[in-house]
Amino acid sequence: SVFRDITERKHTEEEISMLAHSLRSINECVSITDMEDNIIFVNQSFLNTYGFNIDELIGKRISMVRSPNNPLEVVREILPATLRGGWKGELLNRKKDGTEFPIFLSTTIIHDKEKKPLALIGVATDITERRRAEQEIISQKNRFAQLFENSPIAIVLLDDQDKIIHINESFSALFGYFLEEIKGQSLNDIIVPPELKEEAESYSDQTREGNQINKESYRKRKDGSNVFVQIIGVPVAVNDKTVGIYGMYVDLTQRKDAEDKMKSAKELAEQSDKLKSEFLAQMSHEI
Repeated sequence: SVFRDITERKHTEEEISMLAHSLRSINECVSITDMEDNIIFVNQSFLNTYGFNIDELIGKRISMVRSPNNPLEVVREILPATLRGGWKGELLNRKKDGTEFPIFLSTTIIHDKEKKPLALIGVATDITERRRAEQEIISQKNRFAQLFENSPIAIVLLDDQDKIIHINESFSALFGYFLEEIKGQSLNDIIVPPELKEEAESYSDQTREGNQINKESYRKRKDGSNVFVQIIGVPVAVNDKTVGIYGMYVDLTQRKDAEDKMKSAKELAEQSDKLKSEFLAQMSHEI
């Protein structure tokens, strides 16, 4: 007969069993694998997410739920990194029906009393919705960037101190400045005539307080000439705190010229009517 003392192993198995019991009800997908990557335990969330029965997983290699589309160097690094203290990262996993989905995985090692590595705990979170939200944010950001860059309206993005962060091509075309010339400078020092500084600062203060403004005034080009514009200020808020301003400028030069011509024509007509009246009155008097 051959006898082997397995007291230590039984203690270890009991400790793993107690640990597994405490992990059964948590929401994340939890797995425990031995040092050969064989599955020892999975919790109910794991079964619900992956669609397996417990008997289909226990004793099988954890690689059965890994997607073959994961970079090989990333998968190979999980165990060495875990032995060094832990691994965290994103992977593609695969459900029983073959559906692939992204997870965020965090791993750690269980040691025995002699500090030898005994098993690996993996805690995975399904990040499908987070990925979808991130993609939507990226898509919206790209659409907005295209709108910003290609808008026929001159647009400038300012920080909360009215310093220039970015401008679009229409801004350059209207005012004559390129971003490299004015980035980081105060917008009011660049395009506001001295006599309108107080007005411009008032507009900035109103916008920083969370109000949108829509005014008409004139601003100064790089060559020193003035341009009559519609000024729209929109606050950029994060968590109800204004962190920047979008300034938009619509060139009203043609409208202003048309209004001036109409005004001149009206004044000329009025003057002509006056002269006509005076002439007729004079003729009537002479007759």
